[in-house]
Amino acid sequence: MYVWKLLKKLKEFNITLAAGEGGLNRTVRWYHIAEDTSIADFIIGNEIIFTTGIELGENQDKIIEFIDALYSHGTSGIIINCGKYIKKIPEQVIKYCDEIRLPLFEIPWTEKLVNVGRAVSAALLEDERFRTNMQNAMSIALLVPNQSKANRALFNEYGFKENKFYGIVVGDITNVNKNNASELVNKIRDNLVNITSCVFITHIEKKLVVIMANLNKEILDREVDIILNVAGKITSSGRSEVKTGIRNISKYYKQAEADMVSRRSDVSDALKINEQYKILLEIKDKDKIEEYCDNVIGAVLKWDNKNNANYYETLKCYFENDASVSKAAQEMNIHRNTINYKIKKIESLLNCDLSSFEERFSIMLAMKLRELYPK
Repeated sequence: MYVWKLLKKLKEFNITLAAGEGGLNRTVRWYHIAEDTSIADFIIGNEIIFTTGIELGENQDKIIEFIDALYSHGTSGIIINCGKYIKKIPEQVIKYCDEIRLPLFEIPWTEKLVNVGRAVSAALLEDERFRTNMQNAMSIALLVPNQSKANRALFNEYGFKENKFYGIVVGDITNVNKNNASELVNKIRDNLVNITSCVFITHIEKKLVVIMANLNKEILDREVDIILNVAGKITSSGRSEVKTGIRNISKYYKQAEADMVSRRSDVSDALKINEQYKILLEIKDKDKIEEYCDNVIGAVLKWDNKNNANYYETLKCYFENDASVSKAAQEMNIHRNTINYKIKKIESLLNCDLSSFEERFSIMLAMKLRELYPK
């Protein structure tokens, strides 16, 4: 659960943010009550810490030392029970928490920490159930256009309101092992500290999907790029444009998918810049694509593998040179008779006539699909 979301769940306790607004996207997994730095060694990470300040008083150096020890061990935020031992948080402490983007909260002395602790436990357990429902709802919204209206209340609770701008980052984890996939999620979560946008991370169709929302378009655009850069260091990734309205989130997801494919290193430069091929990225049935490619050009690929030949490369060069034998021969630096021989052999392997527009189109389509969707 994010700190900002936990704070919403605890509003009955009159908790107010004193500093560290930039870190509200930190994740909370549990909580502790602590009065000195000895608790630091017991922090696993992502805990929120409550303190009465009985050992600290209003000594700003002691408070900063306390905060620094907890921060270095990965705490998500600190809530000070103000009123008795710490009547007012020193200004230097507030500045320090702002600098390190660590959320620092005040809670009135009249609020009993034991009651707050129970509420935190209940909120964290409830969030597990909420995330399951949210993930199911988001999967439907991303894959099925105009189907998210029924889940609008769920999205609103998460902070995904209609008046916000939205951006999506998609990372292909088809061939990413489990450890690297976990590392990718962890790196994204680590970078949420530097992000003010509302973020939800999920998995769909062997892809990691990061949905982001913000009222400020320019800020969101920069922060989408931050997450894209993180994901791009581990796997093929792409991003959508930044647009307003969660009702069109399925469209943003498709944009991010298309961008991911166009950025892949194994996609030719010609395909990257050619807008007319983007319609092929709308095809969802990967098994059908593979079956089509195997039926149309599989024989050439098998021949190349079996005989260590380059007939597929020759065919590609032939098409890229407008079916000109002379130009293909010049580009491949071989005799035109060799090109003619290979073209005849390819026609035999594929049982086709390359002078036929229909058959040539089918083969070119299969080759483009193979570039977009390699095995």
